[in-house]
Amino acid sequence: MEEHMEQEIDIRDIFYILLKRIKFLIIIPLLAALISGLVSYFYLTPIYEASTTLMLWKEQTTEVVYQDIQFNRQLVNTYREIAKSRLVAEEAAKRLQMNLTPAELSSMVEVSLVKDTEVISISVTNKNPELASIIANEVAEVFQNQVPLLIKIDNVKVIDKAVPPVSPIAPRPLLNIAVAGVLGFMVAVGLAFLLEYLDDTVKTPDEVHRLLSLNVLGTVPAIEEKN
Repeated sequence: MEEHMEQEIDIRDIFYILLKRIKFLIIIPLLAALISGLVSYFYLTPIYEASTTLMLWKEQTTEVVYQDIQFNRQLVNTYREIAKSRLVAEEAAKRLQMNLTPAELSSMVEVSLVKDTEVISISVTNKNPELASIIANEVAEVFQNQVPLLIKIDNVKVIDKAVPPVSPIAPRPLLNIAVAGVLGFMVAVGLAFLLEYLDDTVKTPDEVHRLLSLNVLGTVPAIEEKN
């Protein structure tokens, strides 16, 4: 019973502290969300991503057998490393003629494997959506040409060429605003408890009764000084 009463008192105290600092709980999250929105919409540069997909295949007249599929899947990781190699980056940069170093081009490229398939995805991020698609398609073409030269197997086929993306992948203003609002609220709550901890004054009759369990017999009003 006593534990239940103590829990109720603690909850009431917490509610009282937050209610007393309600302005912080409103202003700080709103301010954080507003700043995040302004930065996301007006200061951060949009980043676009274009992707092309390639599939490992084997041109033959007979039916594809299980061994061929397994063989291709074992090669997928090898192909991923080839697509990310300096050799492919250098050749793609040379063909693009855009004053890009192999390192700069490679930093834009991400090669991923579609799980449990023989499909490879080559994605490129760039501030320019059209340039992103051009680089992705060029890297895919260079990669497709290099595979037969490196491992003597010509079994890479483009499924979908990259097209200029319509929407950027970053920044994500709504998500940024939501996260900023939540973080702002957490900061406001922490600030409210910190100020309450540092404030050892009693300001109202209700606080006297709540903290000391004493009834207030009278109060002395504040008197303004006259000039």
